[in-house]
Amino acid sequence: MFDVSIIPGILLLLISGMAITTLGSMTGMGGGFLAVPLLIIAFGLGRPTAVVTSLVMIFFNSLSGTIENLRSKKVKLIQSFLLFVPALPGLFIGFHILTWMEEVNTAYFDLMFALLLVGTTVNLLLFRKKGKDGCGSENIPWYGYPLSFAAGLLSSLFGIGGGVIFMPLFVSLLGWDVKKSAATSLFIVAMMASFRVLVVSPDGLDPLIVVPLSIGAVIGGQIGPRLHGILKGRTILYILGGVLSIIALMMIFSGINGLL
Repeated sequence: MFDVSIIPGILLLLISGMAITTLGSMTGMGGGFLAVPLLIIAFGLGRPTAVVTSLVMIFFNSLSGTIENLRSKKVKLIQSFLLFVPALPGLFIGFHILTWMEEVNTAYFDLMFALLLVGTTVNLLLFRKKGKDGCGSENIPWYGYPLSFAAGLLSSLFGIGGGVIFMPLFVSLLGWDVKKSAATSLFIVAMMASFRVLVVSPDGLDPLIVVPLSIGAVIGGQIGPRLHGILKGRTILYILGGVLSIIALMMIFSGINGLL
């Protein structure tokens, strides 16, 4: 018999998935930077379970958002596939590091997650620059490939999708337009999330958590890209920076508590 007491939790996950991934698809970050702390702090999931659950949500959100972005021709397809390949070994390595950290002390995970968010916020808000024509370079420089490897590793380790690497690369280093950067990042994130969940490690999934979160992600994936036409690129970055700062503080607090 169905337990009606779980309905509030399911609704909360549905709404959370929609809100998180609306921001995630709007910024190209995938939403994992919000989903993982939510699943750990609010729902009490272990770090590896929260990571793989977040990546399932990210896949559905990214796929949904990518469909809209492909229709509007915002995705740079050639660059996306070139950067996806070096991310693959990082996905495997990140999984093994996460397994090791779970066995040692989860506080290290929380503090490293917070450090990652702080670095991303500083990069996006303080060191953003654009190419002279506002489009930047179409060619991927040599350092883009090790950065893509790092994106795969961080995606697999923290369940964040990889947009924290790709957005600074596209916006700050290559000078791409923020909206095309977000669309391209989201497309790569969708490919990486699907590979991480289906090939590397599909274990630890709870349908009562994954399904409502993913349904919300599909809805958010359609809302986010449409907000591109309403909000300016700089406004998107400010929203992202503010949210990342709040989540970083929460993870720092969690990590310090774990060490005490």
